[in-house]
Amino acid sequence: MLATKDIKWIKRLHEKEARYELGYYLAEGSKLVLDLIKHNPRTIYKIFGTTSWIIQNEAKIRENELNYNIISESQLSSITSLKSTKHVLAVVQFNHIELSSISRLPKNLYYLYQVQDPGNLGTLIRTADWFGINTLLLSEHCADPYNNKCVQASMSSIARVNLIQMDFKRIKSHFTDYTLVSTTTTGMDYKELNNASKFIFCLGNEAHGLPPELIEVCDFNVSIKSNSLGSESLNVSICGGILMSFFNI
Repeated sequence: MLATKDIKWIKRLHEKEARYELGYYLAEGSKLVLDLIKHNPRTIYKIFGTTSWIIQNEAKIRENELNYNIISESQLSSITSLKSTKHVLAVVQFNHIELSSISRLPKNLYYLYQVQDPGNLGTLIRTADWFGINTLLLSEHCADPYNNKCVQASMSSIARVNLIQMDFKRIKSHFTDYTLVSTTTTGMDYKELNNASKFIFCLGNEAHGLPPELIEVCDFNVSIKSNSLGSESLNVSICGGILMSFFNI
């Protein structure tokens, strides 16, 4: 059973300010928690599960020497934010890392400029993980990657992909061996780029795209050609997935 102080502590993690103060986020649901146990068990601070879930997964918990609390379904529902969450919730440590400490950066990087929908951000994190891209660059005013919707969309990829916040004005001077590429609806076909080069692809805000001052400092401007029946633009996470697939395989 959970003490009242523990319930209050966990509930605080639904708030962005508290997450960043404490350095933890919440992972809700059996699939997500089991994925974290399988791939990133050291990031798990504590598991809170119903009796049936803990018994069913006791071997995995003991094998990875994880801390856990058995709680009732009513207590679980009082600390979750998603109505669909059943059986288990985990408190997980932030993936804190400095850019200078990343030993191997991918051939191509992706700079996400003010991507504000947590579902889009989570999908981009998950897609980067799939294509072996271990680092994403985020501008200020992106969605909080540890927002519950983002965590759900990313699955356990949030624990494997390094997320580095950086102002776009620093990118060109910091990554001198990379070619900076903006993505708009009016650029050249992305397939015309020389795949032998190292690129940083800039993906823009869902409503407004990339600002002119960022586009101006880019070396190339590309687009994904359309055969649209009426749609004016491509979802940013789909755009990122197409570029990751083409340039990282």
